[in-house]
Amino acid sequence: MRAIYEHYRLMKKTRETLKRHTSFDVSTSSRLVFRIAVLFGALIALGIAATGWLFYKQNSQLILRNLQNQLQLAANTIAISIDGDGYRKLRGRESIGSPEYQKIKKILQEFMVNQYLGFESNGIYTFRRFSKDSLEFTVMLQEEYVGNHYAIRPEMLPTLEEGHPSYTGIYEDENGVWVSAYAPILTSDNQVAGMVEVDFHNNFYLMTIKQQIGTILLLCFVGIGVGIISAVVLSRVITGPVQKVAAAAIQFAEGDYQVQVPVETKDEIGMLARAFNYMVSEIQEKELIRKHNQELKDAYDKLDALNQRLEEANRLKSEFLGIAAHDLKSPLQVTIGFAEMILDTPNQHEHV
Repeated sequence: MRAIYEHYRLMKKTRETLKRHTSFDVSTSSRLVFRIAVLFGALIALGIAATGWLFYKQNSQLILRNLQNQLQLAANTIAISIDGDGYRKLRGRESIGSPEYQKIKKILQEFMVNQYLGFESNGIYTFRRFSKDSLEFTVMLQEEYVGNHYAIRPEMLPTLEEGHPSYTGIYEDENGVWVSAYAPILTSDNQVAGMVEVDFHNNFYLMTIKQQIGTILLLCFVGIGVGIISAVVLSRVITGPVQKVAAAAIQFAEGDYQVQVPVETKDEIGMLARAFNYMVSEIQEKELIRKHNQELKDAYDKLDALNQRLEEANRLKSEFLGIAAHDLKSPLQVTIGFAEMILDTPNQHEHV
């Protein structure tokens, strides 16, 4: 729990740091921790469900097979104990007091007492075929139902028509959940006179199969919870360093060129931190080169400006000298001319 608290504290601090910079978009459509949690929860739940389903299928098939064998053995044992020729004479409720009926009922009672294998008294009875689509309860321990009709199930047909034992899978009707087995009652000439049915109704084995489904669902929910907790812890390992890199990037963008991200691992997250630090060092070096280039450019610009000023001064000097020479030449020439004339003319010294 402390690790989870530290993770959320770091996330909150990082987001607050980012929000102080209004030019940086800190909005997210979904939090990584939640996506990881959903992914982990789904994967764990799927793994548990798949494993549980395989376990359920294997065990349910084993339980069902053992139950079918047990039911079939009971049905066969009862069926071969019944005289098929006497059974053929029975006709519903009107036969309850007959010797044939009482003899078969005694067989059912003895089986319940002496060979009790977990069956209920209302789960063993015999039928005779009444019509193409229905049966009639012929002999059973709950005599109030004798003579009632029951629809023929598809699994009964091999027993009724071919004289082969058969059984059902797990089925459900308005009276509950059942597994049944059937055995033919044969006459002396191997004709099917009727059928013995042995049922398991809401038996412990069937409840066990149902409970396995509930256990699988419970384990799936537990797996989702474990996945979420694991995702939160894992996201601290993943998103924590990523958010440190994000915060360092903001600091760097604000001008802190000395920022560094601590490298704590050698995995992809550590590689990201090393890449960020490498980027910062490269930018620092390039920024230093840029500053030196700027200083050289500034010095060159100053030198160029000074050179231009010197050239302008030299131009002004030449222009000044030209003007001065031109303006002094005429009066000097006149003066020189008069001087030469004075020197060449006798008796001019006195006038000069």
